[in-house]
Amino acid sequence: SMYSCPAMGTDASAAPAELIAGELHGRHLNFGLGREHAAAAMCNGLAAYGAMVPYWRCPLADLPNAWGAVRLSALGRFRIIHVATYDGSGATEVATLCRALPNLALFRPADGTEVAAAYAAALASRSRPMVLVLPPPGSPKLEGSQIELAAKGGYIISDFPAGHPKSAILVASGSEVQSCLAVQTQLVQDGKGLRVVSLPSWEIFEEQTEEYRRTVLPAMSEGSRKLPIFLAEHAAPIGFERYAHFHLAASGGPAGVNPEGLSTGSMAA
Repeated sequence: SMYSCPAMGTDASAAPAELIAGELHGRHLNFGLGREHAAAAMCNGLAAYGAMVPYWRCPLADLPNAWGAVRLSALGRFRIIHVATYDGSGATEVATLCRALPNLALFRPADGTEVAAAYAAALASRSRPMVLVLPPPGSPKLEGSQIELAAKGGYIISDFPAGHPKSAILVASGSEVQSCLAVQTQLVQDGKGLRVVSLPSWEIFEEQTEEYRRTVLPAMSEGSRKLPIFLAEHAAPIGFERYAHFHLAASGGPAGVNPEGLSTGSMAA
Protein backbone atom coordinates (compact mmCIF):
# COMPACT_ATOMS: atom_id res chain seq x y z
CA SER A 1 0.00 0.00 0.00
CA MET A 2 1.26 3.47 -0.84
CA TYR A 3 0.23 4.64 2.64
CA SER A 4 2.37 2.04 4.44
CA CYS A 5 5.71 3.02 2.90
CA PRO A 6 8.48 3.41 5.47
CA ALA A 7 9.85 6.93 5.68
CA MET A 8 13.15 8.46 6.70
CA GLY A 9 13.60 12.19 7.16
CA THR A 10 16.28 14.76 7.64
CA ASP A 11 16.34 18.20 9.19
CA ALA A 12 18.41 21.01 7.68
CA SER A 13 17.42 23.66 10.21
CA ALA A 14 17.62 23.95 13.98
CA ALA A 15 16.94 20.57 15.56
CA PRO A 16 13.78 20.15 17.64
CA ALA A 17 14.35 20.37 21.39
CA GLU A 18 13.34 16.75 21.95
CA LEU A 19 16.05 15.58 19.54
CA ILE A 20 18.72 17.73 21.16
CA ALA A 21 17.82 16.44 24.61
CA GLY A 22 17.49 12.80 23.57
CA GLU A 23 19.47 10.35 21.50
CA LEU A 24 19.74 10.97 17.78
CA HIS A 25 18.76 7.68 16.22
CA GLY A 26 15.91 6.05 14.36
CA ARG A 27 14.39 7.46 11.20
CA HIS A 28 15.11 11.15 11.78
CA LEU A 29 18.48 12.65 10.91
CA ASN A 30 19.61 16.09 12.02
CA PHE A 31 21.94 17.86 9.58
CA GLY A 32 22.06 21.15 11.46
CA LEU A 33 21.90 24.68 10.13
CA GLY A 34 22.98 25.40 6.56
CA ARG A 35 22.91 21.80 5.32
CA GLU A 36 20.01 22.14 2.89
CA HIS A 37 21.86 20.82 -0.15
CA ALA A 38 23.32 17.88 1.77
CA ALA A 39 19.91 16.93 3.17
CA ALA A 40 18.18 17.05 -0.22
CA ALA A 41 21.05 15.22 -1.93
CA MET A 42 20.93 12.42 0.64
CA CYS A 43 17.19 12.09 0.07
CA ASN A 44 17.91 11.65 -3.63
CA GLY A 45 20.21 8.77 -2.78
CA LEU A 46 17.66 7.17 -0.46
CA ALA A 47 14.94 7.49 -3.10
CA ALA A 48 17.20 6.03 -5.81
CA TYR A 49 17.96 3.07 -3.55
CA GLY A 50 14.24 2.54 -2.96
CA ALA A 51 12.26 0.88 -0.17
CA MET A 52 11.38 4.16 1.56
CA VAL A 53 9.99 7.66 1.01
CA PRO A 54 12.57 10.22 2.12
CA TYR A 55 11.68 13.72 3.29
CA TRP A 56 13.58 16.67 4.66
CA ARG A 57 12.75 20.08 6.09
CA CYS A 58 14.03 23.64 5.98
CA PRO A 59 12.61 27.17 6.05
CA LEU A 60 11.04 28.22 2.76
CA ALA A 61 13.59 30.98 2.21
CA ASP A 62 16.43 28.43 2.41
CA LEU A 63 15.01 26.00 -0.14
CA PRO A 64 16.97 27.57 -3.06
CA ASN A 65 20.18 26.59 -1.26
CA ALA A 66 19.31 23.01 -2.19
CA TRP A 67 18.04 23.78 -5.67
CA GLY A 68 20.59 21.60 -7.46
CA ALA A 69 19.44 18.57 -5.49
CA VAL A 70 15.76 19.53 -5.78
CA ARG A 71 16.14 19.80 -9.55
CA LEU A 72 17.85 16.40 -9.65
CA SER A 73 14.95 14.85 -7.74
CA ALA A 74 12.57 16.08 -10.44
CA LEU A 75 14.83 14.93 -13.28
CA GLY A 76 15.37 11.56 -11.60
CA ARG A 77 11.63 11.14 -10.93
CA PHE A 78 12.34 10.45 -7.26
CA ARG A 79 9.44 10.33 -4.82
CA ILE A 80 10.72 12.81 -2.24
CA ILE A 81 8.85 15.24 -0.01
CA HIS A 82 10.71 18.54 0.32
CA VAL A 83 9.06 20.17 3.36
CA ALA A 84 9.36 23.95 3.63
CA THR A 85 8.27 25.63 6.83
CA TYR A 86 6.64 29.04 6.79
CA ASP A 87 9.10 31.57 8.18
CA GLY A 88 7.52 34.90 7.21
CA SER A 89 10.68 36.02 5.41
CA GLY A 90 8.85 37.15 2.29
CA ALA A 91 10.51 34.60 0.00
CA THR A 92 7.80 35.16 -2.57
CA GLU A 93 9.82 33.99 -5.57
CA VAL A 94 10.33 30.44 -4.27
CA ALA A 95 6.83 29.21 -5.13
CA THR A 96 7.18 30.52 -8.68
CA LEU A 97 10.60 28.90 -8.96
CA CYS A 98 9.13 25.54 -7.96
CA ARG A 99 6.26 25.82 -10.42
CA ALA A 100 8.73 26.48 -13.24
CA LEU A 101 10.47 23.14 -12.73
CA PRO A 102 8.97 20.24 -14.74
CA ASN A 103 7.90 17.17 -12.78
CA LEU A 104 7.85 18.98 -9.45
CA ALA A 105 4.59 19.53 -7.59
CA LEU A 106 4.20 22.50 -5.28
CA PHE A 107 1.58 22.17 -2.54
CA ARG A 108 0.60 25.14 -0.33
CA PRO A 109 -2.00 23.83 2.15
CA ALA A 110 -4.19 26.23 4.07
CA ASP A 111 -4.66 24.18 7.25
CA GLY A 112 -3.92 20.82 8.83
CA THR A 113 -6.56 19.05 6.78
CA GLU A 114 -4.92 20.16 3.55
CA VAL A 115 -1.50 19.21 4.95
CA ALA A 116 -2.81 15.65 5.30
CA ALA A 117 -4.07 15.87 1.71
CA ALA A 118 -0.61 16.98 0.59
CA TYR A 119 1.05 13.95 2.12
CA ALA A 120 -1.58 11.68 0.57
CA ALA A 121 -0.98 13.22 -2.85
CA ALA A 122 2.79 12.95 -2.44
CA LEU A 123 2.56 9.25 -1.62
CA ALA A 124 0.13 8.63 -4.47
CA SER A 125 2.70 9.71 -7.05
CA ARG A 126 5.61 7.30 -7.41
CA SER A 127 7.66 9.32 -9.88
CA ARG A 128 7.36 12.97 -8.85
CA PRO A 129 8.79 14.88 -5.90
CA MET A 130 6.77 17.48 -4.01
CA VAL A 131 7.60 20.75 -2.29
CA LEU A 132 5.20 21.01 0.64
CA VAL A 133 5.00 24.55 2.04
CA LEU A 134 3.46 24.28 5.49
CA PRO A 135 1.00 26.94 6.69
CA PRO A 136 2.00 29.26 9.56
CA PRO A 137 2.09 27.67 13.03
CA GLY A 138 -1.25 27.82 14.78
CA SER A 139 -3.29 28.09 11.58
CA PRO A 140 -6.90 27.15 12.42
CA LYS A 141 -8.83 24.39 10.75
CA LEU A 142 -10.94 25.98 8.05
CA GLU A 143 -14.59 25.15 7.66
CA GLY A 144 -15.09 23.40 4.35
CA SER A 145 -11.57 21.98 3.96
CA GLN A 146 -11.59 18.33 2.89
CA ILE A 147 -8.75 15.86 2.43
CA GLU A 148 -10.24 14.12 -0.61
CA LEU A 149 -10.90 17.33 -2.51
CA ALA A 150 -7.69 19.09 -1.48
CA ALA A 151 -5.76 16.07 -2.80
CA LYS A 152 -7.14 16.99 -6.25
CA GLY A 153 -5.07 20.18 -6.14
CA GLY A 154 -8.04 22.56 -6.10
CA TYR A 155 -11.64 22.64 -4.92
CA ILE A 156 -14.47 24.89 -3.81
CA ILE A 157 -13.93 25.41 -0.11
CA SER A 158 -16.92 27.78 0.16
CA ASP A 159 -19.43 28.33 -2.63
CA PHE A 160 -21.66 31.28 -3.50
CA PRO A 161 -24.01 31.95 -0.57
CA ALA A 162 -27.65 31.26 -1.33
CA GLY A 163 -29.86 34.26 -1.96
CA HIS A 164 -27.06 36.57 -3.10
CA PRO A 165 -25.99 37.49 -6.63
CA LYS A 166 -22.80 35.87 -7.88
CA SER A 167 -20.25 38.68 -7.86
CA ALA A 168 -16.77 37.14 -8.14
CA ILE A 169 -14.54 34.15 -7.49
CA LEU A 170 -11.59 34.31 -5.10
CA VAL A 171 -8.78 31.81 -5.64
CA ALA A 172 -6.02 31.34 -3.08
CA SER A 173 -3.60 28.92 -1.49
CA GLY A 174 -1.88 28.70 1.87
CA SER A 175 -2.79 31.20 4.57
CA GLU A 176 -4.44 33.47 1.99
CA VAL A 177 -7.41 31.07 1.88
CA GLN A 178 -8.38 32.11 5.39
CA SER A 179 -8.27 35.77 4.34
CA CYS A 180 -10.49 35.04 1.33
CA LEU A 181 -13.05 33.29 3.53
CA ALA A 182 -13.08 36.36 5.78
CA VAL A 183 -13.65 38.60 2.75
CA GLN A 184 -16.51 36.37 1.62
CA THR A 185 -18.16 36.75 5.03
CA GLN A 186 -17.61 40.50 5.04
CA LEU A 187 -18.99 41.16 1.54
CA VAL A 188 -22.06 38.99 1.95
CA GLN A 189 -23.27 41.69 4.35
CA ASP A 190 -23.12 44.08 1.39
CA GLY A 191 -25.22 41.74 -0.71
CA LYS A 192 -22.29 40.35 -2.74
CA GLY A 193 -21.86 36.62 -3.20
CA LEU A 194 -18.35 35.20 -3.61
CA ARG A 195 -17.04 31.71 -4.28
CA VAL A 196 -13.77 30.82 -2.57
CA VAL A 197 -11.54 28.26 -4.25
CA SER A 198 -8.59 26.70 -2.48
CA LEU A 199 -5.90 25.91 -5.06
CA PRO A 200 -2.99 24.38 -3.13
CA SER A 201 -1.34 22.70 -6.14
CA TRP A 202 -1.55 23.93 -9.73
CA GLU A 203 0.23 20.85 -11.03
CA ILE A 204 -2.11 18.33 -9.41
CA PHE A 205 -5.18 20.38 -10.31
CA GLU A 206 -4.17 20.33 -13.98
CA GLU A 207 -4.13 16.52 -13.87
CA GLN A 208 -7.83 16.35 -12.99
CA THR A 209 -10.51 15.85 -15.63
CA GLU A 210 -11.66 18.82 -17.64
CA GLU A 211 -15.15 18.34 -16.26
CA TYR A 212 -13.98 18.57 -12.65
CA ARG A 213 -11.76 21.58 -13.26
CA ARG A 214 -14.60 23.49 -14.91
CA THR A 215 -16.91 22.81 -11.96
CA VAL A 216 -14.34 24.57 -9.77
CA LEU A 217 -13.16 27.34 -12.10
CA PRO A 218 -14.66 28.46 -15.43
CA ALA A 219 -12.34 28.34 -18.42
CA MET A 220 -10.64 31.65 -19.09
CA SER A 221 -11.57 31.30 -22.77
CA GLU A 222 -15.29 31.14 -22.09
CA GLY A 223 -15.80 34.86 -21.73
CA SER A 224 -15.90 34.46 -17.96
CA ARG A 225 -14.94 38.09 -17.45
CA LYS A 226 -18.63 38.61 -16.71
CA LEU A 227 -17.73 36.97 -13.40
CA PRO A 228 -14.30 38.32 -12.39
CA ILE A 229 -11.80 35.90 -10.89
CA PHE A 230 -9.17 37.14 -8.42
CA LEU A 231 -6.13 35.13 -7.37
CA ALA A 232 -4.79 36.08 -3.95
CA GLU A 233 -1.44 34.49 -3.24
CA HIS A 234 1.68 35.56 -1.42
CA ALA A 235 3.87 34.76 -4.42
CA ALA A 236 5.33 36.40 -7.48
CA PRO A 237 2.51 37.21 -9.98
CA ILE A 238 3.73 34.92 -12.75
CA GLY A 239 1.36 32.41 -14.34
CA PHE A 240 -1.75 33.53 -12.46
CA GLU A 241 -3.50 34.38 -15.74
CA ARG A 242 -4.13 30.66 -16.24
CA TYR A 243 -6.75 30.79 -13.51
CA ALA A 244 -7.71 34.40 -12.87
CA HIS A 245 -8.15 37.81 -14.43
CA PHE A 246 -6.52 39.71 -11.59
CA HIS A 247 -3.73 39.03 -9.09
CA LEU A 248 -4.40 40.67 -5.74
CA ALA A 249 -1.30 42.49 -4.51
CA ALA A 250 -0.07 42.23 -0.96
CA SER A 251 -1.11 45.13 1.21
CA GLY A 252 1.34 47.99 1.02
CA GLY A 253 2.71 47.40 -2.45
CA PRO A 254 2.97 45.13 -5.47
CA ALA A 255 2.28 41.43 -5.14
CA GLY A 256 4.81 39.62 -3.01
CA VAL A 257 6.34 42.69 -1.33
CA ASN A 258 4.75 42.62 2.12
CA PRO A 259 5.83 39.48 4.05
CA GLU A 260 2.80 39.85 6.31
CA GLY A 261 0.60 38.84 3.37
CA LEU A 262 -2.75 40.12 2.19
CA SER A 263 -5.03 41.90 4.63
CA THR A 264 -8.76 41.24 4.65
CA GLY A 265 -9.52 44.94 4.40
CA SER A 266 -7.41 45.55 1.32
CA MET A 267 -8.82 42.47 -0.42
CA ALA A 268 -12.40 43.49 0.27
CA ALA A 269 -11.73 46.96 -1.13
